[in-house]
Amino acid sequence: MIFIDDNPVECELVKERLPMVITYLMPDDPTLFADFVRGIDCFEKLDITEEDLNRTNMYRAQIKRASLQSQFESLDDFYRNLDMVITVLERATFTSPGYPSLRRGPTSSTLQPEDTRKRM
Repeated sequence: MIFIDDNPVECELVKERLPMVITYLMPDDPTLFADFVRGIDCFEKLDITEEDLNRTNMYRAQIKRASLQSQFESLDDFYRNLDMVITVLERATFTSPGYPSLRRGPTSSTLQPEDTRKRM
């Protein structure tokens, strides 16, 4: 826990009565406030990723999908309505360690390369 104040008397009082609290005295010059706060190492640095920036859009898309899915009696009907097209390309071998497993959906099992080969 930290305490930041512009009054040295209050800072000393907090140090005296609450020694577990880290106390900082703000500079008198307001133009130094931003640099002062940046220099306090008690705050975690926030790293914003591309995924963070897109998270709201991803949540909205998920809500739309769930709403659309609720309009169908079955998951298969929902998938058919999406009008998705899947293109299967022939591979020389399915034994490549980099060949990913395929996931049919959140409620179904994972298809391994050998399962995919059987269905072709």
